[in-house]
Amino acid sequence: MPKIKLPYGKKDITIDISKDRLEGILVSKVNKYSIKESEEEIVKKAILNPVGVPRLKELVQDKKRLL
Repeated sequence: MPKIKLPYGKKDITIDISKDRLEGILVSKVNKYSIKESEEEIVKKAILNPVGVPRLKELVQDKKRLL
């Protein structure tokens, strides 16, 4: 059974998958994930730079009440 190492949070986990359930393994050239920003910075960056939607500030503009 192949052992596969996956990034999980700040650690890696190793899982076993039987060969009959494994099509292949794609290995990234980036072998370590490192987060250099704090959680607060990541959330702030995401709010200020949303993907595919208007910024929160634009969504609530001219609204008197939020549901």
